[in-house]
Amino acid sequence: MSNPLKGRRGRWLVLVSCGLASCIPEYRPPSLSEPHAVVKVRLAYHAWSGPQLDQVVWLGNYGVKEFPAPVQGGEGVVNRPVLVRPGKAVWNVHTAFFHTYMIPLARGGVYPVRVVDAVCDQALGHLAAPEGIYLLQYDFFANERCSLHCFKQVQQPDGTLGNTPCEPVPPAG
Repeated sequence: MSNPLKGRRGRWLVLVSCGLASCIPEYRPPSLSEPHAVVKVRLAYHAWSGPQLDQVVWLGNYGVKEFPAPVQGGEGVVNRPVLVRPGKAVWNVHTAFFHTYMIPLARGGVYPVRVVDAVCDQALGHLAAPEGIYLLQYDFFANERCSLHCFKQVQQPDGTLGNTPCEPVPPAG
């Protein structure tokens, strides 16, 4: 029997039942003394589609914590470096804009209801090389309009970093 909480659909169930980011198992990066690559995660919001935002970045089955919220309204960008172990790295970025309203209860009090205004979810995998530097670029444009790209950053002769597409994860088999 397959596990109903495995894969993308299961993640949605966990997100909904836990209030998005509150009960996701936390990603534990390698230490600086262990082999690692650096992934610069950049979340860019080209539109602000609701008064509140939940954003979750997954690495495998673990949530990468401590992403600050972008400036509300207009365009906002969040950057955070993440150390990853060499090998296969599978990323998923989920954003949901929402608003909350209160429903009065017959016995007194109120019940909060979250209404989703816009949502987008993108995933990709790449092979991380030891000491590699990568840029993971997520762009949110509107409801169900977003993109996720990976670039390996390579030093150019003039000392600047150039971007080349990441090596994709080979198919299983």
